[in-house]
Amino acid sequence: MRLAFGTGSASDAIHVISFNVFCFFYYVQVIGVPGSLVGLMVAITLLIDAVSDPAVGMLSDRLRTRLGRRYPLMIISALPLGFCFAALFAPPVDFFTDSQGNRNNLALALYMLVFASGTRISLTCFSVPHLALGSELDPSRVGRSRMMSWHAIFLWIGGATCHFLGLTFFFVSDSDHPNGMLNPNNYPAYGLVWGGVMALAILVSIIFTIHRLPWLYTPNSKDSSTAGGVLKDFGEIFTNRNYLWLVAGMILYATTSGMHDAFSSHIAIYYFEFTTSQFRFYSIASLFGYIIGFLITTRLHQRADKVSVLSVSVLVNAVASSLAIWLRMAGWFPENGSPLLFPSVLLLVGLFYGSQSVMIISVMSLLGDIADEHELNKGWRREGVFYSARSFFGKVSSAAGTLIGGIMLDLIRFPLGENVLPGTVPEEIIYRMGISYGIVATVPALLAAFVYRQCRMTTARHSEVVRLLASRRTASQQAEALP
Repeated sequence: MRLAFGTGSASDAIHVISFNVFCFFYYVQVIGVPGSLVGLMVAITLLIDAVSDPAVGMLSDRLRTRLGRRYPLMIISALPLGFCFAALFAPPVDFFTDSQGNRNNLALALYMLVFASGTRISLTCFSVPHLALGSELDPSRVGRSRMMSWHAIFLWIGGATCHFLGLTFFFVSDSDHPNGMLNPNNYPAYGLVWGGVMALAILVSIIFTIHRLPWLYTPNSKDSSTAGGVLKDFGEIFTNRNYLWLVAGMILYATTSGMHDAFSSHIAIYYFEFTTSQFRFYSIASLFGYIIGFLITTRLHQRADKVSVLSVSVLVNAVASSLAIWLRMAGWFPENGSPLLFPSVLLLVGLFYGSQSVMIISVMSLLGDIADEHELNKGWRREGVFYSARSFFGKVSSAAGTLIGGIMLDLIRFPLGENVLPGTVPEEIIYRMGISYGIVATVPALLAAFVYRQCRMTTARHSEVVRLLASRRTASQQAEALP
């Protein structure tokens, strides 16, 4: 069951890696659409998606069908997701170029907006109820951590596989394009294949977990999808102080993540001047990090409060993401071309993904614990609302971060076009890019580590919540048994 649940998470990771590593780079660097314009389209896409998250979450919590409340939305997501993802990587550039060779960048950006939004909304219809489902499949405190560990490991499997295989088989270098990511002809096949893989992962997850349907929570007749009830749900979750601190930390971290996403491929290809053959090994380095995170997080949660584990993992993650640039600026990191550079960066990549794995598992598990507290306080379970509202604020913050990143890319005057090769960009522009990525973008994540620490969902508190809920349910069952 955990394996089947985890399989669905691969689709989310494929989308994230494809969007952050390939899509932004493709539209900006290869096609030549200005970074601020692409950043704006990404921001709008994320805002549209963010609005859909709480709507899907609240609908998922309140649906009453013979397929339960989670599965209907998950089922309808697969085919639209595959189609929109494939279209995103196959824009009709020639159609938007006139006979004089002038390209309509605004039209291309709007094309990106339409299919990126379609991809994200389709994925939301799967991922929000899917995460809420994971909290129900194994509702115990440690069981949730195990379930979310499988979610995390399949995030790695999906992301690392599409990253490694994409750079190995789809973005192959040739005589005209020494770096395969600069070849525009490589992107349509990538989108078609991985769009199909995402749809397949969703269907596999559904088919092999739906047998648990009879044991899942069913909303009662008072728990219906009225507009007033939906708004009440959304308002109620923000009366929980623990949830507010979790959301605040996530907003800060997502802002850093969005800015890093805008620069990630540029940093690997132009700052460190890695080839696609080297860049693909980022996914192998992440393997060791995610395996370690998968193996240790549940044990850490058994020995320490989840909040403490989360705070430390975010701090380590923020440092690992930028340490190479900090040390390079101080003159303490291997220069480009040094045999020590590649393994040194891979070591930090592994540390980054290991800490990220611990962070993801901790956040998702904590959300389930806070949903228990909400049930105790309000009388209703609202996992879908909690997960979707978290996603809403994360995407809004990431949108802001990506927009800022795209603007910074334009402000540092980074040259665009498929003919801009590594080693040809002026040193002052490379230095500005390092400042933008390594210092400016990292500050919010460092603050997030402190903010997360303010959450008070300790082991003792959750044990008390579980005990009180069990007593209430027992009393309710006894009352129903009376004639």
